[in-house]
Amino acid sequence: MPIRISGKEDSMFPTEPFDFNIFKKDCKALYGVSPNRSTYLRRIARLCMGFHQIVVGSQLSMEAKVLHNISESIIAIPTAEGSHCLDLEEGREDDLEWLTSQRKAEMDIIDTWISKYYVDLLQSNQTLDAH
Repeated sequence: MPIRISGKEDSMFPTEPFDFNIFKKDCKALYGVSPNRSTYLRRIARLCMGFHQIVVGSQLSMEAKVLHNISESIIAIPTAEGSHCLDLEEGREDDLEWLTSQRKAEMDIIDTWISKYYVDLLQSNQTLDAH
């Protein structure tokens, strides 16, 4: 659960510490429904289980500590060109081919993960509905 740290009322996130009972009362008062704690926690856990997958490394070969995939979900994309952070910047018309290819490779991987997340979420919801 994201937590606001500014201490001001300038965020959509609740202040720390998160209290599920207060959250539940607020949901009932605002929306007329009470969240089910176990469903809520299961879905959060399901999301957290996928976070380990969202790792794409892009580094120069000469400075890289990881030059190959560590696992199916921790993927390295070494590059012999440029800087390890250029791929994180917004694309420009004058970007070199290697940089465009680098970004595309990263986006393809992330697209695959997002698609898998939605398939898993749909299956999870169907399992919850069956119970």
